[in-house]
Amino acid sequence: NIASTRGGGISGYQSNLSIYECAFHDNQGGGIYLLESNADVSHCRFIGNSATWGGGLYGEESTVEVFGGDFRKNQGYVGGAIGIKQGQIRISGNCEIEGNSASDRGGGVYFYRLEAPGSIVKCTFINNSSARFGGGLAFSRSSPEIVNCVIGGNSSPFGSAVYCEDKSSPKLNHCTIAENRIRENGGAVELIESSSPIILNSILWNIGPEIWGAPATVSNSCVQGGFRGTGNFSKVPMFVDADQMDFHLQNGSPCLDRIFSVDTPVEDIEGNQRPGVDGLADLGAHESPDDFFPLDGSVSPKRFYVSSEAPDGGDGLSWGSACNSIARSLLNPTTGGVQIWVRKGTYHEAIVLEPGVQLYGGFEGSEEAITDRVLGDSRTVIDASGQANGAHVVIAADQTRLDQLTLTGGNAQNGGGILFVPGAVSHVLDCEIIGNKAHSGGGVYGDSASLTFRRCTFSDNTATSYGGAIAHSYSNIHFLDCLFENNSSEYGGGISSKFSTELIARCVLRGNHSGFRGGAIEFLRSDTTLAQCLFTDNYSNQGGAVYLDTTTAYYPLKLFIVNCTFFLNAGILEAGAIYSKGENYPYVRNCIIWNNPPRETKITTTRYLVEEIVQYSTIKGGLTGTGNTDANPWFVDPINRDLRLRPDSPCIDAGDPGSSNLLPISALAFGDHEGRVRIWDGDNDGVAVADRGAFESGSPPFVGDLNSDAAVNSLDLFVAQGQWDKTTGAAPLLGDQNGDNRFDAVDLQILKHAWGSEYKN
Repeated sequence: NIASTRGGGISGYQSNLSIYECAFHDNQGGGIYLLESNADVSHCRFIGNSATWGGGLYGEESTVEVFGGDFRKNQGYVGGAIGIKQGQIRISGNCEIEGNSASDRGGGVYFYRLEAPGSIVKCTFINNSSARFGGGLAFSRSSPEIVNCVIGGNSSPFGSAVYCEDKSSPKLNHCTIAENRIRENGGAVELIESSSPIILNSILWNIGPEIWGAPATVSNSCVQGGFRGTGNFSKVPMFVDADQMDFHLQNGSPCLDRIFSVDTPVEDIEGNQRPGVDGLADLGAHESPDDFFPLDGSVSPKRFYVSSEAPDGGDGLSWGSACNSIARSLLNPTTGGVQIWVRKGTYHEAIVLEPGVQLYGGFEGSEEAITDRVLGDSRTVIDASGQANGAHVVIAADQTRLDQLTLTGGNAQNGGGILFVPGAVSHVLDCEIIGNKAHSGGGVYGDSASLTFRRCTFSDNTATSYGGAIAHSYSNIHFLDCLFENNSSEYGGGISSKFSTELIARCVLRGNHSGFRGGAIEFLRSDTTLAQCLFTDNYSNQGGAVYLDTTTAYYPLKLFIVNCTFFLNAGILEAGAIYSKGENYPYVRNCIIWNNPPRETKITTTRYLVEEIVQYSTIKGGLTGTGNTDANPWFVDPINRDLRLRPDSPCIDAGDPGSSNLLPISALAFGDHEGRVRIWDGDNDGVAVADRGAFESGSPPFVGDLNSDAAVNSLDLFVAQGQWDKTTGAAPLLGDQNGDNRFDAVDLQILKHAWGSEYKN
């Protein structure tokens, strides 16, 4: 059937309808359209319908109850399967919403300004997609309760599982939100415009960040990467078959028998009793059999020990019976996640990490807890140089972690140091990736991956083609506090990024070079945020430090270069600091671009004026643009590359006055290059404005961290207790968090907001 606007199958106006066991196939204008009506839709099938709102079903100012049935392959501008506007809705009874799509919001469902909270109970949202917001579900000023639901395999650029805007605060209880994939920035749950959902007793384990944007209240949940809140943890949940969207929990899962809560419903998504006979409920939508228990009777993963000095034959169950090679320890069962603790020393081998394996180095060989390990000089080196050509030091599968390791001697086609399998979600912390070779990604290679690198060093890696340190495509990559030094390739001496989303914050990129483009970094049609970084002594033919090519991008790119310092980079042919071309352009704000021959930048765009691109920056020789100057920035010691600002620098408090409003959260969230507060009154004129360049003058360390132990806790209150209501003298008060020279109630509110934060994992 075809309707010119709405209701290709059924159209109801001021009607009362009961629709039971009906099928709506391939209707244009949607399956059902309701205006000012009441409808019970039970056990119906909606397949291949299309409309502007709600490809399967659309209700406007109506009360709708959907029980059971399925919605598959429907399409809409908003609400691929179901769209509800200014009405009421309840969806329940194992309704299956699968493979629907929206060109704007809500691949599965979209709710707009519901008149009552509404609810979604015992439903599955699988493999839905949106071209913009909310692959599974999208809410605008709507706050439904979502209970015992599975939200898996959905995709969108923003909010792959759930997207909330305009004060939407849904409550998600006992939900499994997994394997959803973002295609740009954001996370599985995306929150904007004062949205603040409540998530409890749930599992969030997705491809990309879990929660992005505004604050969320999360408790008693398994969240990949961890999340602040009571009872939250981050351990591989051990699904039966996540690739096939089977999110039942295996025996041994850390999500089994986790909680006793008054919020737990009496049944799970399949009608099984909840909680079990032991009175404890599992996390997520599925309750497991009563004879299932967490691994080893606890929520801790199994652990094996490795020491290069151990004799042959060790079982790896203790330091006293340690395995003498990492590869030998990996022969132990690793189902559901395992920690491998490796004593300091050199291990001449190449290894493969199965899904969920966490590889920790730097142990002395007597530690009983991970917190006993001292971060520092005790290195665990994995050296693959004795292996045949084609050896990766590490091949890493999904949900792996590498921590305090030195990886060297790799020589492979892609990823000499680390090759991540396609789709991997992994973390690399406090590692050195040194002296590896490859065609692409001398140090690291990733495709369709979501990777986080913190406090890592990439040095002396080479690639004959792309990415001396790392090459990746179609990926989501975060670098924080990393060093890229003396890496080389033909394209992107340090980093080569294609069709990806990249956040690079508080990093140093120096001495890298490429033969053609991007001495430090080459971006090809990638969303990019560079914040608080130092670029020195990099060189290439074009773009001595950074080369961006946004030509023929398929969607608008978000490109930000914020509070970075570029010094003595060289473009042999063009642009010592930044070379950019294409339909899109980078927002360059609060940067210092100084002494980068032959000229500082070259930015060409078919759509915009250059003066709109670079603003509030210091560029040697000047550049047209609001707030730009060419006054000497007066670095502390430029010869030795100390690029902090002298007290008399004209770059202090000279950044964009609107920085906090105009720039993405990710550009400012990590403080300045040293982790100090960004946007500080450095010239003491009573107005706090960001400095230019990577360093903020005069600001205190990480917000709330008064004793510099990288955490905000009761010790910081102890430090501040003697400062209450005092004003500063010559030295600043540690408790003064807002720069008003007083420790008072405003500062306590800042401490309260930061409470529980940790600067390191």
